[in-house]
Amino acid sequence: MKINTSSAPRKTGSQPTRFEVFGLRVSALRRRKGYSLDDLESITGIDKETLLRIEIGKARLEQVADSIPSLEKALDVSNQELDEFLVRLIMEE
Repeated sequence: MKINTSSAPRKTGSQPTRFEVFGLRVSALRRRKGYSLDDLESITGIDKETLLRIEIGKARLEQVADSIPSLEKALDVSNQELDEFLVRLIMEE
């Protein structure tokens, strides 16, 4: 299945969704480690489509939650950092 990574243009001043903010965090951490999506797929066992969906903010909450422990380990972030980041985003609404 091919994932459409393009999205409709944002209106000026519109805010990213919570999942987009989370995805941007994951993407930044991945790039900081110098990993491609293929690298992260190999390290975590999370399929590339799911990783991409997470990074662009299109993954379901269950996919994100299930992926957090593996992502934290692979991206060398402290235990529960991504989990706590996601919870804070959800609670901000």
